[in-house]
Amino acid sequence: WGVVPCPLPSTCCPVANMFTGIIEEIGVVVDVTRRADLLLWDGTKSEGFVLTIKCEKALDGAYIGCSIAVSGVCLTATDIQRTGTTGAGIFQVNLAPETLRKSNLGDVKVGDGVNLERSLKYGDRVSGHVVSGHVDEAGTIIKFERDQDSLWVFIRTSPSLIKYIVPKGFIAVDGTSLTICDVNQAECWFSLMLIAHTQQSVVLPRRPVGGKVNLEVDATAKLLERTMANVIERVEKLEKLVAQPNPQQTSSPVKANADAEMVAIDKQFRSTKHGAGLVVSLPDATEAAQIRVGIVSACWHAPLIDVMRTKVVNRLRNLGVNPNNILQAVCAGSFELPFLAKQMIDQDKLDVVICIGILLKGGTIHMEVIADATTNALMDIQLSRGVPVVFGVLTVLKIEQAAERAESELPQSWAETALSMAMHKRRLRYAKL
Repeated sequence: WGVVPCPLPSTCCPVANMFTGIIEEIGVVVDVTRRADLLLWDGTKSEGFVLTIKCEKALDGAYIGCSIAVSGVCLTATDIQRTGTTGAGIFQVNLAPETLRKSNLGDVKVGDGVNLERSLKYGDRVSGHVVSGHVDEAGTIIKFERDQDSLWVFIRTSPSLIKYIVPKGFIAVDGTSLTICDVNQAECWFSLMLIAHTQQSVVLPRRPVGGKVNLEVDATAKLLERTMANVIERVEKLEKLVAQPNPQQTSSPVKANADAEMVAIDKQFRSTKHGAGLVVSLPDATEAAQIRVGIVSACWHAPLIDVMRTKVVNRLRNLGVNPNNILQAVCAGSFELPFLAKQMIDQDKLDVVICIGILLKGGTIHMEVIADATTNALMDIQLSRGVPVVFGVLTVLKIEQAAERAESELPQSWAETALSMAMHKRRLRYAKL
């Protein structure tokens, strides 16, 4: 295992061209040119738009090819001319046809102000929210209203985008991270309030009523919609199936399937030894004592949850984990497990997390929906955070099955899996150093 070091200091490395929505300065457009001699990859030339901007700060640490957010649009600096050592000068960016279609940059004129923000560097403080610079569309300013020293701004957007905009959420308007106040889904508008400082620091108050502003919504909402698309489709199909009863059938398809599952499971109910026979490599006591383990458990079916949690803790301690390195948190149900798991990983520098819960199948597909959402969320957390998550959520048809598993060796196997994964994680990390 080896790591190729970055040739630039860590303070110079941008974080995947991401921004925070905290505007650094208002630049001034000094030229908008439609050129026919832009050089392409194969040596040929073609027509395109070039925007030239004057700034006082944005060129500090900038270089040809770096990303600068111009009124919320992530653009590549193609030419830089410095007039000092403090970041002042002019720079050029090319405007692609998609940029002109999606943003308001096609309407800018010489003398217009534009919000500027350099991309994040490792270690930078994120005072706004994570902004990609990938504008969704240009909204329209409906009106401004003063409220003492603050300014209300009302913006209309399209029906396709308004569904991602929620009260007290955040949105990037011309690249500025702002809190959403009110939302009218039916009329497709939302409102913002700008404090006096923000009014002086961004271009939004300078826009006319009817003017266009670049909008970028929180990408999490769109990712969640895509993740849940398959689940929603399954729900709709099953609801249609249940809503069309068969006169020849005395029970619903869902109940019939559940009864068949129960018959098959009951045949092996007593013979299955859950958790028995697991063989994984484990750390020695010295290494185990250094491993930090988080345990997140749900409240539903508390007596059985307590049994499983106790078995997990006892097994961890028997394998050498320091009791002070076992951190526990409790949430309402299994659906809330991913949130607490993420918070513990981010705040407590854990090596591994074990999530414990019980989901009982009822007369609807509620359990399947929750199980799918929880599983996907926990998988996303362990892949994005680089911390293993052990799935200790029982999905059963009746409480007797949960009791049988709780009394088995299954909880101990979760503890062993957790230590094995934490050991691999730590050793791979040290191998890279």
